[in-house]
Amino acid sequence: MTRQNDNSFLLTQPQLIQSILDDLHLPNMAKESQVPYLSSKLLTPNLQDTDFDGHFDYRSVIGKLNYLEKSTRPELAYAVHQCARYCSAPKCSHGEAVKRIGRYLLGTKDKGLILKPTKESFDCWVDASHAGKCNKMRECENTAINAHFPHQVHADQTTHQSYFIASYNLYVFAVQTIRIYMGP
Repeated sequence: MTRQNDNSFLLTQPQLIQSILDDLHLPNMAKESQVPYLSSKLLTPNLQDTDFDGHFDYRSVIGKLNYLEKSTRPELAYAVHQCARYCSAPKCSHGEAVKRIGRYLLGTKDKGLILKPTKESFDCWVDASHAGKCNKMRECENTAINAHFPHQVHADQTTHQSYFIASYNLYVFAVQTIRIYMGP
């Protein structure tokens, strides 16, 4: 995460991208792709195509690409999800589609997600049960705390006290972390 001059934040993951490129055995001099995948083209099972030769770990690369697209590169979602559909039995065409994503990343290593929070518009949601229902207590189904900065805190009325305390502790940690980047 890098703070920009306009108080925005650039979230990038160059180490993960390099790890993906290394897994794909793409040299730095490989031809770059302008787009990760053609959205007008649907990746199909291609049953007549030859099986993927395994020159890279298809599932591992897809897992890394999934993490990357969820955290800092949402423009990869369509392409990665198209390729992920064939993890159990990839064909050569599926391997080529993953390589195309890699060539796209080769040319966009320094790109990422830009966040520009303001003190009037930043919301922080924390949940001690991680959005899950508690197994032991019916009362703790809704444990989320919504915090509108700078200092309004709302909790659901049905929140069990111990889960409210745990959620509030997560909220305090989130505020401390956010203030480091946003300033006082």
